[in-house]
Amino acid sequence: MAIAEFPQLEQSVVRSAVKRMLNQKIYPATPSISKEAFLAGLDLQVPIGNIKAGQSQRIGDLLFGKSRTFHGYSLPVSGR
Repeated sequence: MAIAEFPQLEQSVVRSAVKRMLNQKIYPATPSISKEAFLAGLDLQVPIGNIKAGQSQRIGDLLFGKSRTFHGYSLPVSGR
């Protein structure tokens, strides 16, 4: 997938970059996230203006319900 995203780069460069990011654990091992980590990420969006103060808890409650871990789902990627 990364090679398709960056066709202007040599494949060896893309493969090396992906391997480095995997080795450095840039990407999480699972798509799961704790409610606390999710809310912390949302709280960063308030000063930027992407969400209003107080919305993060409501969004977290909608996604997590009573669970403390959200295991994710796939979202469609536009332009594909």
